Amino acid sequence: LEGKLKEETENKDEGYLMQEYREGSFKRMITLPGEVDHEKIEAELVDGVLKLTLPKLPEVMPKRIEIK
Repeated sequence: LEGKLKEETENKDEGYLMQEYREGSFKRMITLPGEVDHEKIEAELVDGVLKLTLPKLPEVMPKRIEIK
């Protein structure tokens, strides 16, 4: 995950004007387990929240056994 942050702040009052600028970048790395299907990974950003969907490979999914 990699991104950039840019923020501007401005305060006006009698006799002065104050402006601040912030800028920077960030990078986060996560190690994925080997059981993740890398071809089907999905990412969604909504209201500043990043949602990652990491589906497991079919061979590591739990199996259902029918009881007779």
